[in-house]
Amino acid sequence: MAGRSKTNTTSASTTKNTTAKVEKTVSSESDLKKENDLLKKQMEELMKKMSELEKSQEEDKTNNFKIADDGNTDEDDFVDINPLKPIKVISLSDGGVNLKTSNDGSAKKFRLDKFGHTATITYSDLQDVIATCRPFIEDGTVYICDKDVVRNNYLQEHYKHFLSVSTISNILSFPLDQIVEMVTNTTPAIQETIISLLVKKINNNEYVDMNKVDAIGKACTPKCDITALALQKREG
Repeated sequence: MAGRSKTNTTSASTTKNTTAKVEKTVSSESDLKKENDLLKKQMEELMKKMSELEKSQEEDKTNNFKIADDGNTDEDDFVDINPLKPIKVISLSDGGVNLKTSNDGSAKKFRLDKFGHTATITYSDLQDVIATCRPFIEDGTVYICDKDVVRNNYLQEHYKHFLSVSTISNILSFPLDQIVEMVTNTTPAIQETIISLLVKKINNNEYVDMNKVDAIGKACTPKCDITALALQKREG
């Protein structure tokens, strides 16, 4: 009788331990599921916030240079510039450019004789030049070498399409695909300058890559047969 009682006690103890382990396992799996569900929910919320942030940034980027319809502007867009500060401007035209502060007889005049020619104009006079000759400023005929002046006059969008003097002068040194992209995206005034400089190179018997010259002509608006134009000017 004593031996049988011991066996029953051992069996009961084993069953109890097994049940406890099963309950512990079930409890652990339940806790793990809860943690996974919580983590999943947190990830979904995080992704949603990131999506909203990206959307907000895109909207800010799109509206970055827009002016409010009521004419109000953010004071942070303006930089206080001394009216007497000298500002350098550069001609991106291969011909002469005349700038003036007004259209009457009292106007101050500034002459840029050729491509790359620079002049220094006080900020006060330059503001008048921009008001009087804005088409030259917006199409890249003249380049203002001061980012604060550019921003104060809402010219940022125009300047995204301008090419530097160095880039224009060395346009043939770039890969063909990059040349086509730059010429296509720049302004007609700068395209005209590039054509004029290439015509001079051809007529001066300088080495030029004719494949690139042809691609540049086709990328311009309107398209231009630069080689034929060079021959025409040579004969003329």
